Amino acid sequence: QRQMCIRDRNKNVSAAETSVFDREDNEIYLILEDFVQTHPKRQAFSQEEKAAADYIAERFGEEGLADVKQTTFYYGMDSSQNVSGRIPPAQVTARTVIIGAHYDNDVYGASDGTFDNGGGVAALIYIARKLAGASLPFNVEIVAFGAEEAGMVGSVSYTHLTLPTKLE
Repeated sequence: QRQMCIRDRNKNVSAAETSVFDREDNEIYLILEDFVQTHPKRQAFSQEEKAAADYIAERFGEEGLADVKQTTFYYGMDSSQNVSGRIPPAQVTARTVIIGAHYDNDVYGASDGTFDNGGGVAALIYIARKLAGASLPFNVEIVAFGAEEAGMVGSVSYTHLTLPTKLE
């Protein structure tokens, strides 16, 4: 059984002071850890960002989302992709809840993106795990946006391609 220790990052903590949780209590943490360790640098428009998109698409499929896809968009000469999957409703409806987070990290690549925004990616995968197969009265679209650190390029592209041109 895998165990994690939670520590105050500003000080060393003895074993007696740490809180130990089992895997069931730390599903999101384990997802986050796996994501940032396998994809620490995810600068917008890079090959590393594309590899992270592939990872997310694979995880969305493993967790049971339907219609998992990567949608490529362009920004000048560069390209990125949004990754999406959905949970269909119990009955046909137009009502849709969109849950999203970006997966690239800062444009300078100076961090591993744990908090910006590996945590959001972990939350998306965890939500997919918990809701896939649920009988809901609405559609759920789960989206990981690319190139957000370059000026919200991925979410803007998503809205232009997905939402009606005139909301009522």
